[in-house]
Amino acid sequence: AHVVGQIDFLPHLRVHGHMPGVGWRRRDRGEVVGQLMRLALVPVGHQAGRLPLGSTGGANVSAFEPMAIPPEIARLMADRDP
Repeated sequence: AHVVGQIDFLPHLRVHGHMPGVGWRRRDRGEVVGQLMRLALVPVGHQAGRLPLGSTGGANVSAFEPMAIPPEIARLMADRDP
């Protein structure tokens, strides 16, 4: 969801809005804190045009380094309406 959602502001923000709850249910304090920080970074990243495309968005990966996009997800992204 994050890889596809990060190309548009609102879906990207929504995905990160759900992630602290995932961390909470897993009792992963680092994920909760990391996601709250990323929620603050989403507007900045979109405004600056500096998003790490392909990132899974978890607090356990860099908020700044792009990652390879799996081929099946890249096809979904290419097929979406402009």
